[in-house]
Amino acid sequence: MIKKKPGDNEKLKADRKPAKDSTPSLLEKMYPMQNMISRAGSSTAQQHAINDRKGQEAGLSEDLSHRLSKLTENGSLLDLAECFYKLCEYNNALQTYKLITPTDTLLNQYIWVQYQIANCYRNMKKYDLALSEYQRFINQYPNGDLIESAKWYIDDVMWWKSWSEKNSLVSSRMP
Repeated sequence: MIKKKPGDNEKLKADRKPAKDSTPSLLEKMYPMQNMISRAGSSTAQQHAINDRKGQEAGLSEDLSHRLSKLTENGSLLDLAECFYKLCEYNNALQTYKLITPTDTLLNQYIWVQYQIANCYRNMKKYDLALSEYQRFINQYPNGDLIESAKWYIDDVMWWKSWSEKNSLVSSRMP
């Protein structure tokens, strides 16, 4: 059995009072539906569940921010870019890959970075940029291990570019 401390009831009552400040908090901006539910006069149990969830989400957000800051301090930009890429956040990955210079990494890592820049453009369906990056990659590293993959992706991107152009023409003709 959990023993209550003196004053716990007052603390619970204080938590139930609406905030006097009408400025929405960051969490209320991020999760407006939960805020609307709490304003709609939901039950006390629902309100506590929502508040608990908001607290957990805030903790996760702070934890994620803290971990990312540690990664950029103690880790490498390459690690961060790879994380973004694996999360399919290609624009963030692309911007991070572009920050990496040849002096930041080993040569084989830098070659990988250049290849991944082309892959980001391909995944973002920016086919012309992807084609130019793959071609630049092939010209810059003609004896690299990734040349065959880059050539294959050039063919793949050209097919997708052609397909998307044909389909956009067909859909624009439809009434």
